Amino acid sequence: VAYPRLFLLGSVMQTHKFVGHLDEPQVPHDIDSESTGAAMTRDDLELFLRYFRIVQSNYGSTETTRTFQNRYTSVDQHVGDIGRPLLPDIRAEVVDDEGSEVNHGVTGNLRLRTTPRHVSGYLNDEAETQAKFRDGWFYPGDLAHRDQDGRIFIQGRKDGLMLNMGGIKLDPTAIEKVVNEIGRAHV
Repeated sequence: VAYPRLFLLGSVMQTHKFVGHLDEPQVPHDIDSESTGAAMTRDDLELFLRYFRIVQSNYGSTETTRTFQNRYTSVDQHVGDIGRPLLPDIRAEVVDDEGSEVNHGVTGNLRLRTTPRHVSGYLNDEAETQAKFRDGWFYPGDLAHRDQDGRIFIQGRKDGLMLNMGGIKLDPTAIEKVVNEIGRAHV
């Protein structure tokens, strides 16, 4: 009897919670892990490879779906970039505010070439559509840089309005409010 391949799908933080409930690594393991929502760190990868045969880290957005992926089978591989395009027509660039590509090492705006598989705008929101979809490109709002080998690394958000903690999105203004409340309580 052939059984379907088993895999765990979740954010990096959810994967940490899952392996935290296991008593010991499941070796020999025959389960794969697929994470989205945050870049994989070397520490994440080392831990996850103790439990999973293959560890995949994905980059994408709701508008473009999962478009880039890293597949890890060892800790000897590079870690932290968005990965390779899943299909040949997927492209990403790091550009300045005028849309010109920036040199490696320089932080700029990440943009993704749209394809027929991607959405082309937002229903009843022309202003947001014009801001995010321009000249066949989608601008997800991520700041990024390319290294000398062409790999793309996310550096943050252009609007600065979101923190990503292992796939859990946090509003910095809410964090500031709590910190101020704690600070006031100790004054």
